[in-house]
Amino acid sequence: MNESARESPLSSCEAESLNPRAMISIVSRLTFRFPRSFQNVEVAAVQVRLGEFNAAFESLERAREKHDTNIIYLKVDPFWDDVRSDPRFQSLLPRMGLTT
Repeated sequence: MNESARESPLSSCEAESLNPRAMISIVSRLTFRFPRSFQNVEVAAVQVRLGEFNAAFESLERAREKHDTNIIYLKVDPFWDDVRSDPRFQSLLPRMGLTT
């Protein structure tokens, strides 16, 4: 997976060293307890790292709906290269006003 020069607080977690179920549980609890502290796009980044692509696209859709500030980097951030060819990713960009 490509690493981004810009790391979010959640995506910089060492997801690879944790049990994926444990990491998802931690992310869920953090976002529930501190909903204003984490953007959906950051949650999606952890989900991508864990291979939870369906959940990641649900989080990205929420990020679009809530106008998360970091979502503007989707088009150019190399972190998203592994999912960039997914039709869900391709349909998300135009709905954000970004061309593919």
